[in-house]
Amino acid sequence: MIDLDKCESPIESRIAYFLLKPRYFMKGVRIVNQYNIETTAGLFRLDFLLGNEKRKIAIECDGKNYHDPVYDIFRDAILLGSKALDAIYRIAGKYIVY
Repeated sequence: MIDLDKCESPIESRIAYFLLKPRYFMKGVRIVNQYNIETTAGLFRLDFLLGNEKRKIAIECDGKNYHDPVYDIFRDAILLGSKALDAIYRIAGKYIVY
């Protein structure tokens, strides 16, 4: 489950607050923050992983100062190509704040 002490930024804390509201998810969906995935290209850490036995979805909170769009595309391709995830949703920090 989400550990609020592991949130690394204010925007992650804000998303965690909404993800903790159980009415948004089906029963059995697990939510973990700062989740590590090992791939052939190395270890990647997700801001949030939502999943059950059938699907795994990543949510990435993209603060303008800490994300390079070119690197993010490369990273997403590696993660999706490894079949470790079914989808990745990136939310710009400005949309989380406002």
